[in-house]
Amino acid sequence: MLDFESDSLPELPQRIIKGVIGKGLSGEVEGYSGKISKLEFGEVTFENFVTSFQMIDSTTKRDENIIREGIIGNFILDNFHLIFDFPGKKLFYKKRKKNKWNIPTDNSGLVIYAYGKDFKNYYVHYVLENSPASKAGFQRGDIIHKIGIWPARFFSMEDISRKLSKKDKTINITIKRNTLSIKKKMQLHDLFEGPDK
Repeated sequence: MLDFESDSLPELPQRIIKGVIGKGLSGEVEGYSGKISKLEFGEVTFENFVTSFQMIDSTTKRDENIIREGIIGNFILDNFHLIFDFPGKKLFYKKRKKNKWNIPTDNSGLVIYAYGKDFKNYYVHYVLENSPASKAGFQRGDIIHKIGIWPARFFSMEDISRKLSKKDKTINITIKRNTLSIKKKMQLHDLFEGPDK
């Protein structure tokens, strides 16, 4: 995630999506998402990488002496052994032998939250405009009841994220809305390229 107003950010990607990019202590974090051509971390290069751009309210700007350009994120850092030398202001890293380059990228437009016992219940917190989810008729507050033929409680949040990251696949989800049980069919596609590319 990069600071939208960072001096080192030359420009935003050509195709961006505005929406909720995360949740912090003060509530939902709004901004944009888009694909950057590459991200270099030492000798490792991540190409065509989905990145969030945070909008920071100028009235809540931090101390100007604190330099912050963004956040690298756990999906990237999990690929390295890390040692933080805080007094020396250095980071030592070594690439893991078994990497996790296949980072799931949402292709649905759904933001799903887990709740309840063991966090095995799921509901739709946000639906991205003009996304496969919005076209399929999902609404905020819908309860995810089934994914395919299986109850949603059989899946972890990671399982669901990976299912929603598949490209050009059709996924069937049954939701509960008030007292109704509704079946939804959603055609997944890359949110930054559209269904025809």
